Amino acid sequence: MSESAQLSVQLQVQGRNCVVVGGGAVAVRRTRRLLQAGARVRVIAPSLHQDFDELDASELLHIERRVFEPADLDPITTAGETQSPKVLFVIVATNDPAVNNQVGALCTEAGILVNRADMAHAGDVSFPATLHWGSVTIAVSDSEGSPALSQWVARRVDASLESVLGLTSEQGEQLAEVIAQVRQELQAARSSADGSRRDVTFDAPDWRSALDESILVLVRMGRCAEAKERLLACLSS
Repeated sequence: MSESAQLSVQLQVQGRNCVVVGGGAVAVRRTRRLLQAGARVRVIAPSLHQDFDELDASELLHIERRVFEPADLDPITTAGETQSPKVLFVIVATNDPAVNNQVGALCTEAGILVNRADMAHAGDVSFPATLHWGSVTIAVSDSEGSPALSQWVARRVDASLESVLGLTSEQGEQLAEVIAQVRQELQAARSSADGSRRDVTFDAPDWRSALDESILVLVRMGRCAEAKERLLACLSS
């Protein structure tokens, strides 16, 4: 698959209905990532990996020990409640190709995003290798669908981040907070007369030049208030 055939995006799943079909180790890992992102998750499988026990306490998780049925993709109506919103995203991770094909086809027909653990290119969504630096999430994926290569690259990047960026993960969080405060103040200052706001983007050349080594030095020294004032001064001039 060519690079242009894939679009790298982030999917907002907080509070949305997601279904995981399968109960093995891969299903555990992907269920955990959905829960961490705030999704409401139904896991459907006749048997479950033991690691599901540590996830079962989550109020966002509902487990049904049975085989998949096509109706599982329909919105759920429970006693005393209105019908829930439609399923946004389905992960199919069984060891049965027939079930995987069935779920994938049903999702396509219903317009539901699907991830196929057995064949990444057969679905709409793939899971990249991810690492976190402060509030920044870095995703690494391979257009040929090689998880091993993506994970290897991600580990190498993770090991070199602190030396390349010059900040620890904790300092990265502090820098992100400084930037958020500055962006908020600039948006307020640049409000138009009718009360609308022009978004302050980070693609502008002034942002790229303002985030220089002097800002990083102040953050490393724990002088975030000074870093904020310096950044404001650079962007306001």
